[in-house]
Amino acid sequence: MTKKFDHLKIVSFGGKAGFLAEKCFPRLTSTLYLTYIRLISERSKRKYIDACLSADKSPLMCVEVETINKCNGVCSFCPNNRRTDKRPAQVMREDVFRKIVTDLAARDYNGIFFFNGNNEPFLDKSICDRIDYVRKMLPRARLEIFTNGTLLTDAILDRIAGKLDLLLINNYCEDYTLNEGSKRAIAHYRANREKYGDMEVIVEYRYVRQLLTNRGGEAPNKKNSSRIYRSLCLVPFEESYIFADGVMGLCCNETRRLVEFGSVTENDIFDLFNSPRLQEIRRQLAQGRDHCEFCKYCDFESRGQRGVVWIRKFEDKLKQQKLS
Repeated sequence: MTKKFDHLKIVSFGGKAGFLAEKCFPRLTSTLYLTYIRLISERSKRKYIDACLSADKSPLMCVEVETINKCNGVCSFCPNNRRTDKRPAQVMREDVFRKIVTDLAARDYNGIFFFNGNNEPFLDKSICDRIDYVRKMLPRARLEIFTNGTLLTDAILDRIAGKLDLLLINNYCEDYTLNEGSKRAIAHYRANREKYGDMEVIVEYRYVRQLLTNRGGEAPNKKNSSRIYRSLCLVPFEESYIFADGVMGLCCNETRRLVEFGSVTENDIFDLFNSPRLQEIRRQLAQGRDHCEFCKYCDFESRGQRGVVWIRKFEDKLKQQKLS
């Protein structure tokens, strides 16, 4: 279900009926959803993976930057909710953040820049300044931020209006109701429409105790250490995940940080993204996630909308390389 007001959308997967199904039949809806996504996306995943492995270097299409490693949410599906997260609090140093952006600017980066990972981005007191900086340095990039909306104020909304390409508010709730942060964002958008320009604002109803993916086998409500999955996974092919200390990890689902590829403070982000170790993991994943030790217990699946865009961009870049 989608209610659309210009560039404001209020959405939910399956409407209220879908929300209630997730609440009343969590395991069934999780299984059906992931099976469906797997069936419709496997062909496009294979196409993208084959293109990446046939090229000299994989193009960096998406960067996730965890500027702070804490969240104020209590989502039962997340290993980093405030009740279970044991990580020492850390905010990304400004010089580390600027090094990432400088590396991207040197290549005229035009992919997606996420201002969050396993965290609530607005816990970072500098997040608005950082959005301003990235917007200035990466004018061709698509800037996105996902938030639970609880910390959004009119002052923050004034600061970010028109600066992002997408503000997505995960409206976590028990009974299909809008929380105060979502209400505030909707009201602010409607009252200040001209400030937002083409910036998209999406408010999505999410069941706070949702059972979805096992997040690399570490989701508190869906742990897995035995069942092995064999489907393809695109994540390490398409995006770079940077932890708050500046270290590049495998992906946002690998919260234990069992595999890392170096620090952006000492290496160019593009070199890390195409490091021999990461390329070897990609070759393993190309045969199925059951061939990769870090991924074989993970059932994560994306909806695949970005995959189509990434494949198109990738093919365009390959054409440009051949022409030059």
